[in-house]
Amino acid sequence: MSSSDVQGDPVEAGSESATREQKIDGIVQQVSADMVVWDESRPAKLVKQRLTESGIPFTEDEIPPLVERIRASVVVDRAPHAE
Repeated sequence: MSSSDVQGDPVEAGSESATREQKIDGIVQQVSADMVVWDESRPAKLVKQRLTESGIPFTEDEIPPLVERIRASVVVDRAPHAE
């Protein structure tokens, strides 16, 4: 595989025109889904990795609120559903 075959950027439709906040929201959704499927216990690590891979600059102060959003989402997703 040549370096031109490697995907380095997101390919979602509209991803190039998305705002920074929209991109971060997408990453929060991705990590939330990953935690449900893989029971990932380290969302901060995944968020930082995804932000870096996406070329989105961030500060360490931005990570805890994103992790809280992810954890809240996962708790809601894992809550028993009434039938």
